[in-house]
Amino acid sequence: MIEFFAKYIIYLALGLMGIAAAWVVIQILFASPDMLVFAEIAIVCAVLAPVLCLIGWGVRWVGWQTRS
Repeated sequence: MIEFFAKYIIYLALGLMGIAAAWVVIQILFASPDMLVFAEIAIVCAVLAPVLCLIGWGVRWVGWQTRS
């Protein structure tokens, strides 16, 4: 059960990484001053993604340890 939640935390982290990467590509292709205001979205996603990934892997490791 713990590994079930850990897997989806990791998927959420990967999704946030994808959002951050897509936002960087959009900024490069269509750079305009109006869009720079929303650059915080990419920053927040880029900061949260590794944190969530580490939490997910930690929870998964704990679940694996309790099962064995």
